[in-house]
Amino acid sequence: MRIDPHQVAVVEELKAYASQARALKAEHGFANRRDLSLANLATPEDAQILSANRDKLVRVIGAREIKFVTTPPAGAPAAVTPLGTLYLVDLSAAMDVATERQRLTKELEKLAQHIASTEARLANPAFAGKAPAAVIAGAQRQLAELQAKRAELERLLAALPPA
Repeated sequence: MRIDPHQVAVVEELKAYASQARALKAEHGFANRRDLSLANLATPEDAQILSANRDKLVRVIGAREIKFVTTPPAGAPAAVTPLGTLYLVDLSAAMDVATERQRLTKELEKLAQHIASTEARLANPAFAGKAPAAVIAGAQRQLAELQAKRAELERLLAALPPA
């Protein structure tokens, strides 16, 4: 039996997506509600993965549906996942903007620390000189993903309505 590394990565992304969706629901006090609609802003490749697994994800997350959007819903609570940005929709009126701003800021601060440590590791001559090329490439890929997530979180913060 041969294990396909790409499929293993897809399964890990789906697990992270479901976990982050459930955490987002819980952070906003909707952990037990199964009638919530979720919206996802994703690349076509990520949307294809989500579409193929939508029914399972809806059950695991505990939602009514997952819709795909091309523009982010204004003011909706969001989480940046490996498969795009996930939004709790139809909740913007119930959302506490100050709490959402605080949550996103805290997530950004954690991410900034992670980015700084990854940049420091890559800038360290001892690491760069001794690590195999595959390890350095992996660290560079991780840094690019972290920077993209930071940009998305900054966009989400800027899109929040004034407090």
